[in-house]
Amino acid sequence: MARLYFVTGAGVSAASALMYCVVPMHATPAMRAVAVAACLLLALIFVVGDVLARQRPLDRVVLKTGWATVLTIFIVSVAIGAGLRAPNLGFLAIIICIVSVLTDVRKGLDVALGCAGAMLALAVAEHSQWLPIANADGRDLLPVHLLMHLMVLIAAWVAGLLMSRLIGRTLSDLKERE
Repeated sequence: MARLYFVTGAGVSAASALMYCVVPMHATPAMRAVAVAACLLLALIFVVGDVLARQRPLDRVVLKTGWATVLTIFIVSVAIGAGLRAPNLGFLAIIICIVSVLTDVRKGLDVALGCAGAMLALAVAEHSQWLPIANADGRDLLPVHLLMHLMVLIAAWVAGLLMSRLIGRTLSDLKERE
């Protein structure tokens, strides 16, 4: 099961790099290169994570690849000039849920809080116009974008909590039957 996580992470990261190479966007060539390089580096991190997961505790490797994914997502959201409107922000919910299930819910909460802090920083940067957004017409919707993203982060952590508890109960029931 863990191998599927690492292979999927590497594949999605490589596909994202390819997409940022060919899809038209308002990013400068230098910032597009940053997005592509970040995604390729993340793909490599997932490949290395797959190898390390066979030699080291899985929870540590999952947590490290999770944080690497979070960092990459925010780098790319800035690089492509999308900020809180970046479609890749949706992957944060998946990472929060996976970290909550494959490590523990406290670490999943830490990742969720880190994502929330980074989203708040993005919102401040956009509002203050420190971060030039390609389509700034929707600045008045900034609070809506931020609140929706924060609600998704909460829902992702709750989903991870529920799955973690369900798996724990199932394993406990199986042990009792033996």
